[in-house]
Amino acid sequence: ANYVVDNATGMLSFTTGAFDHALPLVLVIGPQAMEPCCTYDTAGLCWSTFFGAELYDFPKDVKADAAGNIFVAGRSTSAWANFPHLSGVLTPQSIGTSVATLTRFNAAHVLIWTNYQGGNNLGNGNSESSGASVAVDAANNRVYLAGNTDAQDFLTWPLAGAYNDQSSNNTLSKGFVCRYSNTDGAIQWSTYIGAGNVW
Repeated sequence: ANYVVDNATGMLSFTTGAFDHALPLVLVIGPQAMEPCCTYDTAGLCWSTFFGAELYDFPKDVKADAAGNIFVAGRSTSAWANFPHLSGVLTPQSIGTSVATLTRFNAAHVLIWTNYQGGNNLGNGNSESSGASVAVDAANNRVYLAGNTDAQDFLTWPLAGAYNDQSSNNTLSKGFVCRYSNTDGAIQWSTYIGAGNVW
């Protein structure tokens, strides 16, 4: 198939070869999404998907490494069991209104793991955590997530020799930085950063 644009009218017309008029005619715009997939310097849509569950789920940042793995940072207000993840890989925890999320897809766009990061404000359930940025250190098999939280019991994970703010006096929104294994999403380090009103 091919197309012609009439700039005077703004009309676009498709021309096709012979096809069976008893069957639907499907025009694939851009490279095919199935294997073998396109390269990312090929014009057109390579892959597209909804991502999230039943409530307010927002991807905030996405990065790809040299091997084509895709990492998506964001936040979710959906029930953790409904957010896209693989059983046994995710770290579920007691969470508040929203929780930061980090998800890895491989180069074939298959979901590999999802991890939550958050807290529940010492039981009142009203805390909000959001992942704002992701960075990939493929050489050391690490992925970093940065964002903000007002949770007073945010999941912190100390690392020997690293900056470690484990304080629970978070009455204003503090920043956080976390490190995970690229392979399975296991948490390796997590700390508050900043004194308050950190976005």
